[in-house]
Amino acid sequence: MWRYRTQFNPDILKKDDQRSRLKFSENLPDACTKEKMIYHKERRSQRLVLSVPVVAYRSQKLGLAFSEGTRTLVVSAHGALISLAAKVAADQTLLLKHAFSGEEQECRVVFTQKTPTGPTEVAIEFRQPAPGFWHIAFPPVDWRPNSFS
Repeated sequence: MWRYRTQFNPDILKKDDQRSRLKFSENLPDACTKEKMIYHKERRSQRLVLSVPVVAYRSQKLGLAFSEGTRTLVVSAHGALISLAAKVAADQTLLLKHAFSGEEQECRVVFTQKTPTGPTEVAIEFRQPAPGFWHIAFPPVDWRPNSFS
């Protein structure tokens, strides 16, 4: 899951700060204290904990080339959380290839977090929403994981 080391209080945001972005050189705790964190009250799509084999790679024309097979930790219609041993930074462009279907999606690195042991967790966002990329049926928009009828 995506975890932050600092407690974020959405009440500290001002209306005109809603669209501010993290600068490449800023780290997450500094951004929280400078009130530059983007906060969404509602998610654009449901997240599902799902392990899907994928290949993350960057071609030579997008920068230093690399290719790494990995698995997703969390998926959504807008991206995924994966673990990578390769070093990547926020706003870098990667290509993600679904290992079973062979489909590819261009994506952007949104967030990275080094884990104490093991590879770095990397949040990626598709350039265009692609709910069909994972070949699963996502829950309805109004579905809540803790609601019982």
